[in-house]
Order: sequence, then structure tokens, then C-alpha cells
Amino acid sequence: MFERLWDLPRELFWVMKNRLPCRRTGESPLLTPQIPIVFERLLPPQQQRFRALQRRYPRAADDNGLDPFNALEWLYILDVCDQFVKVIPTAGRALDVGCADFGYLPALYRFYPAAWDGVELDAHQRYYNGHHRRSYGQAMAARYDGCRYLARDVMELQGRYDLITWFLPFVLPEAQSAYGLPARFFQPQRLLDHVLTLLEPQGVLLIVNQGAREAEAQLGLLLDCAADFDELGPVCSVFSPFSQPRYGWRITALHQGTGRETHRSCPP
Repeated sequence: MFERLWDLPRELFWVMKNRLPCRRTGESPLLTPQIPIVFERLLPPQQQRFRALQRRYPRAADDNGLDPFNALEWLYILDVCDQFVKVIPTAGRALDVGCADFGYLPALYRFYPAAWDGVELDAHQRYYNGHHRRSYGQAMAARYDGCRYLARDVMELQGRYDLITWFLPFVLPEAQSAYGLPARFFQPQRLLDHVLTLLEPQGVLLIVNQGAREAEAQLGLLLDCAADFDELGPVCSVFSPFSQPRYGWRITALHQGTGRETHRSCPP
């Protein structure tokens, strides 16, 4: 009972923000791409890696969706996928779990040019300019054929995906509380088990956690489910704008067993 009373303010705020409509519908919420400005702001090692990614993924030279405000995150996502996802099918569908406003969809699409779904439970979180995450996400998804922004709980999804990415899942209750989500949504094992049912038998799921405590919690969840996984260790990128280290896991098959992969340093 005490826990429910403690959670009451978050529940009330959740109801309010999901019922209030977005009132700024007459303008695009997306920022104007400015790749030359972005490149000039990169440090020499970052510029070198950016050029390497451009050669590997020619579409990365396309400035669609890249702006100075989210450039490092955008490049970080592309770099991490390039390093750690490895082999995936040549055609199919893809899913990003907890995509927020889907701002890094350009990076995901360049890495894997498929029909991406981005699913976000807290899609009606509002920004200072009056738009909410859903506005940005739908505008971004509209730029790419077959892509969709899904404002819903991932537990509602059905079907199968060849590639799933999941950046910073809530595996500790205090992390979820800090973002204002009601406590009833904290069910990390149930969420992981369901996301695994969405993965094609030969598909790949990449999970990235923040900090050693979350990585330890994630390991416990993975050991309790039917999945064969690689422990990637620290996820390194010259584009990382984050103060805490991040750790990765790659799930490649839905059967019992664990795998390990030696940590690799950032490529030049």
C-alpha cells in the first residue's frame, strides 16, 4: 500500500501527459541538417572514424536527419552497430525498443536499410517547444520507406524481426523512477522474455546498458531466459558523449547457453 501511495504522483502525471494532445501541429519538429558544421566540430580521431563509416555505409554521407545537436549520439549509434551487431540477414524488418523520439533512426537505417519500427511507451513526453516525442518520431519515420513510430508498450507487439536494438533498457527500478514512469511498468524479465519472442530464429538482438550495476542486472536477466548470448563488455566508440561506460550484449539464438566475446578497442 505504501509503495502505491509513493507512486501516486507518477501515476497522475502519466495520465495527464497521455491525455493532453500536442497543440503544435502546423510545423515540422525536425531540425535542419548541417553535416558540414557537424564535421568541423569533430575531433581528429572522430573525423577519421566518420570517414571510415562513410566508406562502409555510403548513405552516411547523406545529411538527412543529422544536426549539430544530436550528431554525436547519431554517430555513436552507427559506430556501435558497425562494431558489435556483426552478421544479420540481408532483408527483413527491424525494431528499436524504447526509441524515445527516434532521433537516431538515420543511423539505424544507414546501418541496416530495412523497414524499422520504433516503439516507445513514454511517447507523449513533451519538449519545451510544445512538441512531444511522438511528433518527432512520426516525422522522422516518414522520411524512410516502411518505417513506423509506434507509441505503445512493446508488450503489445507481435510478429518477428531480423534485427532488434535496445539501448538502455530499465533494469534497475531507480533508473525507471528517475524518468518518471509509474512503478507498474518495471518488469524487466517479462519485457526481455517478450522481446525475445519477437526475434527471428536467425536474427540478432543488441542490448546496451549504462554502468556496471545495470550490466550486472542485465546479465542476471539473460541467464534466466532461453537465449544464447555474447557478453561484449565495454561498448567503446570515439563518438561517445557519455560520462558512464556502457556495456553490450548480443543475442543470436533462442536456446539455452552462454557465449563470451573478447572486448575490442575502438577501431581507427
